Amino acid sequence: MTSLVPILLACFVHLALHTALFIQLDPEIFSNTPILGSQLFYLSLLDLLCHCQVVPGHCNFLPSWAWIVLETIAVFLISEMTMAVVWLTMEIYLRDLFTEVTIAFGLTTSYRSQKVILEMTAVGLSMLFAVIVAAFTNQASNVQKIGRK
Repeated sequence: MTSLVPILLACFVHLALHTALFIQLDPEIFSNTPILGSQLFYLSLLDLLCHCQVVPGHCNFLPSWAWIVLETIAVFLISEMTMAVVWLTMEIYLRDLFTEVTIAFGLTTSYRSQKVILEMTAVGLSMLFAVIVAAFTNQASNVQKIGRK
């Protein structure tokens, strides 16, 4: 399992500071993409990374401070790559698909309604991912253990 420090640091840097350390994208790419869905996806991704060992086991000889630094770098790389490759691609695909469907059917929608529909779709997909991650990390049993104490 990954230490809590790299997870919290990645969460703070991405969600509070709205910045990335290793991947710099053109802001024009994600200017019209939903925000809430991507934040939920990112939190689910960090939950998944928290329950995985991101540093190989053969690095056990490292001191604890070096282990945490290595975990931090790995968490930032994995989370930023996943957000850039998987989630951003999916958001752009959804936006283009919605635009093509509205044009194909001759529907007229305002920018605000397009944004709301895209946000609802992105939140739905991110919640689906969160449920899958919760099932894999067995969050329900952890909550039951806490409730019994």
